[in-house]
Amino acid sequence: ADSKDLQNAISKSIKTVDKSLPPDFSKSIVPISFDNSLIEDMIVDHFLRGGRTDLAKILVKEAGKQIGPEIYEPFVQLTAVYDGFKERDLDPALAWISSNSDALRAASSTFPFQLVKMKFLQLAQISVMDAIGFSRQHFPKFASSNLHDIQKLM
Repeated sequence: ADSKDLQNAISKSIKTVDKSLPPDFSKSIVPISFDNSLIEDMIVDHFLRGGRTDLAKILVKEAGKQIGPEIYEPFVQLTAVYDGFKERDLDPALAWISSNSDALRAASSTFPFQLVKMKFLQLAQISVMDAIGFSRQHFPKFASSNLHDIQKLM
């Protein structure tokens, strides 16, 4: 008797659920059209921002697209700077600040001076003469705004 009551309860529950659901699920699902090109662009952007420029280039090629150097090149530079930092090589970053000096100056960025200061200290640990030569080449640009810090370093 208990199993018959349980079976009846389950049967009623199933009927209640069936009545509350639409009879044809295809009517409840709205088809979404999307552009594969947009998804490809998003994936390429993700790869570029993640430093995987090699994968981005492959995807662009396989999708039959082209990516302009104005989009691709900044990410290549950023990846080179980042990889340099990981290896304690400041030269890619110094090259980047050199090529972007006008924009950095317009933004009143202290990053160029901080980077030059780091390179000076790095060189001073290896060779004082190399550090002095580097300072003579790079510190004059920053003397007007960072004279006190430069004096401390010397």
